[in-house]
Amino acid sequence: MVSKELAMAEERMRRRKAARQNPGGKRQACLAAVWTLVCLFAIGSLCGAAEGKPSLGELSSRVDALYECAAGGDAPGGSVIVIQSGRVLHERGYGMANLEHGAPNTPESKFRLASITKQFTAAAILQLQEAGLLQLDDPVTKYLPEFPHGDGMTVRHLLTHTAGLRQFEEGVVDSAPGERFNYSNVGYKLLGRIIEKVSGDSYEDYMRRRIFEPLGMGNSGCDHQGVVLKQRASGYDNRDGGGYANAACEDMFRTYAAGALYSTVEDMSRWAEGLFSGKVIKRETLEQALTPARLNNGALTGYGFGWFIGEYRGLKELSHGGDATGFNSWIGHFPDQDFTVVVLSNIAMRPAGPLPIAMVLGRKIADIYLGELMAPAGGLSAAQVDPQVLQSYVGRYKLSGRPDVLAVTGDVLTISVEDGRLYVSDKNYTIEFLARTQQEFVSKADEVTTLKFLQGADGKVSEIAIRVLGLLELNATKMTEQ
Repeated sequence: MVSKELAMAEERMRRRKAARQNPGGKRQACLAAVWTLVCLFAIGSLCGAAEGKPSLGELSSRVDALYECAAGGDAPGGSVIVIQSGRVLHERGYGMANLEHGAPNTPESKFRLASITKQFTAAAILQLQEAGLLQLDDPVTKYLPEFPHGDGMTVRHLLTHTAGLRQFEEGVVDSAPGERFNYSNVGYKLLGRIIEKVSGDSYEDYMRRRIFEPLGMGNSGCDHQGVVLKQRASGYDNRDGGGYANAACEDMFRTYAAGALYSTVEDMSRWAEGLFSGKVIKRETLEQALTPARLNNGALTGYGFGWFIGEYRGLKELSHGGDATGFNSWIGHFPDQDFTVVVLSNIAMRPAGPLPIAMVLGRKIADIYLGELMAPAGGLSAAQVDPQVLQSYVGRYKLSGRPDVLAVTGDVLTISVEDGRLYVSDKNYTIEFLARTQQEFVSKADEVTTLKFLQGADGKVSEIAIRVLGLLELNATKMTEQ
């Protein structure tokens, strides 16, 4: 005890001596103490300002709730990743990758990307342009001389789905190049052949060598049905009476440059980071890909090179979906917020089941993280559209597009207005559409099918661009006015 007291006394003497040798020391110590209190007060103020805002954990719990129907080990689901400014905010798998073996989905599960493949194909074409090996306005026949109808059709037309080619039927042309948007897998298959012709590599080798390996996407590649692929998710269909069935076997490599790729959400985050940071193509080249194509009549299509370009609840959105047997997928990027969400699902889009499609899930996830920055859900009501403008849309429209779609809907749409609300009728249904802007409307039924009314040279409404599920676009030309 005595020795302890002596030690304490010696320490007090040492401090007094140090203070005499440095008279400002006490003042500096006081200032340090005051500064510490100020900092603590500031931190407390900041914490108070943030009070009430959900934590990242709480936001993740809200995402988890979207997949509640996939919990329990008896349903397929998918995987999700959310990133902002290079930071992963949420990354998780939901439901089963394989129901028969009880294997869960994880961030490393491999899913078919389907049409998201198109943005990889577009990036490869732009890499070849940067290398001086092709030009976007070159005719298709410069590279594929055997292709019919190719003289007036350019590489740019293929990239923007404005070549006039049908969705699936090769060599069939529905419209002149640049006349209208006509979503076409055939066009992107032709781009794959151009990549091979110009680069000297197979499409698969080009993707691996020039995109996947540089970005560290080791769990991505071309999907071959006969190849054993570790951590491959199995695809499922919803049964009409409930439950699930194995999706039909399909070799996705037949879709080639239009839909043959598989990936994981982890790899897709590397893709988004690499593309938007200028690692894949130059930033100025990327701007071309993210600029909507302009048709011959001057109208914009809402599609660039492998990306749909538009707005969601007031925020600029770059996106693309994918639809394959037993799978559906979606990537959405909000450039002004540097925010990306990727949803990969091992459940078919049709028939509908308990789990919403990937596009709807992706946007609901964006709502969770960016909701404070967004316009109110649903956008404008029909009553807020100028009544004269609304009335100018009324009439019958001749629908053109995929034969399989027209077989269901018929080839005539009728636009009507009742009590300030806009309705669209085909041969089966009448659906209300809510206004987003004076010209753009969204289906109240599914919240993702959109209409955009376009004007002709005379300033009158001449046609409608109809986007279905963010995957394809149909056109309807006005027949009569009322």
